[in-house]
Amino acid sequence: MAGVFLYSTDAVREAIDDAIEIARIGRIEAARRERLNTVLGQLTDGVVAVDLDERIATVNPAMARFLGQPADALLGRPLSEVAPELSLRDTLRDMRDEPERIHRHGPRTLVANRMPIVEQGQLTGAVLTCQDAVSIHRVDRHLRARQTPREAQARYELAHLVGASPAMQAAKARAEHCARSDATVLVTGESGTGKELLAQGIHNSGRRRRQPFVAINCAAFPESLLEGELFGHEEGAFTGARRGGRAGLFEAAHTGTLFLDEIGEMPVSLQTRLLRVLQEREIVRVGATEPTPIDVRVIAATHRDLPARVAAGAFRSDLYYRLAILGLALPPLRERLQDLPLLFAHLLEKVATRVGVSAAPLEAVWPDLLALGSAYDWPGNVRELENIVERLVVHGDELARGRDALRELVPEWFATAPSAALGDRRRVADLRHVREVLAACNGDRALACETLGISRTTLWRRLQDTE
Repeated sequence: MAGVFLYSTDAVREAIDDAIEIARIGRIEAARRERLNTVLGQLTDGVVAVDLDERIATVNPAMARFLGQPADALLGRPLSEVAPELSLRDTLRDMRDEPERIHRHGPRTLVANRMPIVEQGQLTGAVLTCQDAVSIHRVDRHLRARQTPREAQARYELAHLVGASPAMQAAKARAEHCARSDATVLVTGESGTGKELLAQGIHNSGRRRRQPFVAINCAAFPESLLEGELFGHEEGAFTGARRGGRAGLFEAAHTGTLFLDEIGEMPVSLQTRLLRVLQEREIVRVGATEPTPIDVRVIAATHRDLPARVAAGAFRSDLYYRLAILGLALPPLRERLQDLPLLFAHLLEKVATRVGVSAAPLEAVWPDLLALGSAYDWPGNVRELENIVERLVVHGDELARGRDALRELVPEWFATAPSAALGDRRRVADLRHVREVLAACNGDRALACETLGISRTTLWRRLQDTE
């Protein structure tokens, strides 16, 4: 029989006190373990801790679900045996953190973080935390949906498209129809006709109006940079890649609209990637392997003849048909010259306000502005008109000299040797325009002259020249 020597009453009392303290500490440790297990059990992230032999010491329910086995069956087993791709052997050996590694385990894609456990300067094990990529994508979508960067907002409404001509009224009506759908839109028209303004108007008239509107000119970037701008890149994807990677414009436009201007200039190699994005509704960053789901409406624009480029092999036919689900054509300014007075008045007010100069001096040459503008071909369309208006506003004090000043400030209006093709095109446009105005005025030539801002003699001469 085992015996214990009792030297004194004090020794007995001390032994009892030690036993009580040990029991108290045990209860505290048990409470801590229970609290820790409760916290781990509430986490949606998977957590597993191993000892120095990589044997599983702790595993929470989320990790047990990820591993596909009950927690009791996992305890005491080497993690490398249960899930080799999630091994902690390197972490135990190198004592180094490994954040955000992506692994495939069965049907799941997991984002894993590895950390060594160091207690009082000694390595005692390692811990692995895992997040389900599907959950991350879901949270990411919610975050991106709530973020509305100021620089990614559409400023213009369809009402900002100035023009009462039948061509512009038809374009705005069709744009209203396009705004009711989320289908891809292809806007065609010459440079300077207002394609981006129209795209912003469609965005602001649709259900995505409170979401980002992101625009990029596909002709402004070389192929290597355009790919990164559109799709983003991972850290280390190429020399100079931003640390931590970067989201592309498709991700920046998530839940909103991405406007691809000059789509006809996109390299064929990127056309293939764009087609896949439109079909699958997901992007893959440069240097990444996992796709990112996106919810983006695409509006593309071009001044090119895309069917001709398709025939020449410079544009993919399948991408063209994918983009042209809804089509909109903006007329050039020369085909809606009846809008010239409205455009002149609108741009004069806009430019004068921006520059801070009075537009009053232009009133003296207003008839000449309309007459000369109506005889001009406007190869740069409304953008060219705005540039000329700004030029006239800035040099308004010179306009007291009348046409002589206009000849110096706007020499393109007085060019004496236009090309034959240009002249023919202008005559055809003039004839079409004059006939449209006459038809709208029920043949009333006085009213037509007032609408066009020209004299009866000028109207008669145009009809004689074009007929």
